Amino acid sequence: SGSVRGLIIGAPLDYVAAQPGIEPDVVAAYHAAVEHLRSLGADVREITLPAALEHFDASFTPILVSEAAALQESRMRERGAEFSVGFRRRIVEGYLYSAVDYVQAQRGRALISRGFDDLMREVDLIATPVVQRTAPTIAEYGTMARSSFTSWSNVTGHPAIAVPCGFDRNGLPIGLMLAGRRFDEPNVLRAADAYERACDWRLRRPPLEEAT
Repeated sequence: SGSVRGLIIGAPLDYVAAQPGIEPDVVAAYHAAVEHLRSLGADVREITLPAALEHFDASFTPILVSEAAALQESRMRERGAEFSVGFRRRIVEGYLYSAVDYVQAQRGRALISRGFDDLMREVDLIATPVVQRTAPTIAEYGTMARSSFTSWSNVTGHPAIAVPCGFDRNGLPIGLMLAGRRFDEPNVLRAADAYERACDWRLRRPPLEEAT
């Protein structure tokens, strides 16, 4: 419909600001995007994310790497050398967790999921940045910490979308994530569409240098 009027959007401002390594330009773009949604008629409320998130790392990593190892097992045996070093390292990490570790991680996942289901009774959507920083250089990529605001919805299964919401001082893109209730993709898409209609971030292109 091109409108967010009537939607309740939760913004965990304190949680976002407290994330290690978050770049000031990302925080500024996020705040601007949230205020833009408010100006479009959304009821934006500051929220606190579920306390169960304290179990997030202990749940997310074992599930992620174990399932990736299971999915890629035959490819790793047959064509492992074709994968990057970083990817192979992550797959090997998946072989190190036991079945008990995996089950305990799934229990943590259930706690986190219930926490977000409870929160979603108060809001229609949750808005966060996509990642804590903009794109790394090639040199930084292998050593940078893996972190993303999208991880919680990967664990819980809540539908989410990322849309452009600005650029940092170096012209690198910044994203806004909108996540909704289970099976409520219509409102997730509605809000993303309304924001993109109201902004032109998706139409802007960074200057590219010709290879020499």
